[in-house]
Amino acid sequence: MTNVQEQVTSAVQAIQAALAQLEAAGASAHNLEATLTRHQQTVGEAYAASPDAGDRQFVTTE
Repeated sequence: MTNVQEQVTSAVQAIQAALAQLEAAGASAHNLEATLTRHQQTVGEAYAASPDAGDRQFVTTE
């Protein structure tokens, strides 16, 4: 192979690797979004169940 062909082949391989990493990052971001949404719902439900949870009296009582 010529030097140019090797460079092109190497560039294509690098692009393919980058695209694979981008796809994995996208999947991770989707999973993170789903997890954060579930946690947000859980926290919202907890606050709804104890609406005075943010009051000083609630925080300082045992």
